[in-house]
Amino acid sequence: TMSANITFDNVEFSGNKVWDKNGAGIRMEGSIPGWVITVKNSYFHNNEVGILAGNQTNGILNIENTEFGFNGHASSITHTVNVWVIKELNVKNSFFHDSINGHNIRSLADKIDVQNSFFSDGTANTSFNIEVARALNSNISWNTFIQNETAENTHMILNTATTSSIINGNTFINYASRGVSAVNSQSSLAIELNNNKMYNYKDFVGWPSPKFNGSGNMVLDTVNITLPALNTSVGNIQYNNPTPDTGVIKDETEFTQAATLANFTGKDITVWVGKNYSNLKDAVLNAKSWDKIYVDEWVYTSDYATISNKNLAIIWLGKWAEFKKVAAIPNGKAIFVSFKSNLLVKNIIFSDSDVPDLNGAWIRYEWGTLTIV
Repeated sequence: TMSANITFDNVEFSGNKVWDKNGAGIRMEGSIPGWVITVKNSYFHNNEVGILAGNQTNGILNIENTEFGFNGHASSITHTVNVWVIKELNVKNSFFHDSINGHNIRSLADKIDVQNSFFSDGTANTSFNIEVARALNSNISWNTFIQNETAENTHMILNTATTSSIINGNTFINYASRGVSAVNSQSSLAIELNNNKMYNYKDFVGWPSPKFNGSGNMVLDTVNITLPALNTSVGNIQYNNPTPDTGVIKDETEFTQAATLANFTGKDITVWVGKNYSNLKDAVLNAKSWDKIYVDEWVYTSDYATISNKNLAIIWLGKWAEFKKVAAIPNGKAIFVSFKSNLLVKNIIFSDSDVPDLNGAWIRYEWGTLTIV
């Protein structure tokens, strides 16, 4: 398209290949201020690129109810929807799958809005599902993302938004053994993360900037998903995101504000001979967020605990309790490791923490909040 406002409705694009491995179903170029390209009820498959949009600072690309499958090139990095500097990219009710050797969506638009769509690696070596490469504002809401073992990246979304970034109501499902996080944030901006569900993943937001605000997010175990049927004809395409069949809630993930003892309104758990648990490690393992763990006064040897994705208060009754390293620390880090947790500890002595790399800590604090009293 050259300097035009066009709507493509009920169109199939396939087999577009060129010498520089950048053959697109639609290539958007031109200089008309504020052109609008709308693609709906269409099917892009087996192209090197689905849609390629060149620089047009006032341009808008709308994609609705459209399927993209098996686009890309095995020996060149191409992206299924590749958008350079335009005003807006809006995607809704669409299905992206089996992108080869690139992202499903890569966008440098000022604003990107992706809603009610379904993303799956399928059997291809898809990279990121969405790369927000430049946006001032991004909104990624009510989508389903599935990462399979064949995926090239360990994250589903790469975020560099600079003004506002909203990730709301999505379902992230990881089947890749090396999956690290749902979102890799390279922005100094704290993401607004609300009401998302994450299955089989370690983190919602990964390094280098794991900052977010929000509530209602859940980390879950195991899920069965039925994929949408692949398109066999064009027109009246409807893609409804499936509801996961099963899931076991582990913990909510609001770890961004330090807590006082009054915030811990869960169960009281006791540790000592004849109490709920005989050691702290088991107590931490079985505790739920916002529980309080009370440890009797004693010297606990080789009792090492990792607190991950939990809000816990650990309180030593009496004057003190000591945790002492005797046997080798199995995690090679510290007597306590606190990762993405809201942890409060009170009346504590740690001693003799050493590891082979000479970096042994009493507490190793890896993001979240830590309060020591």
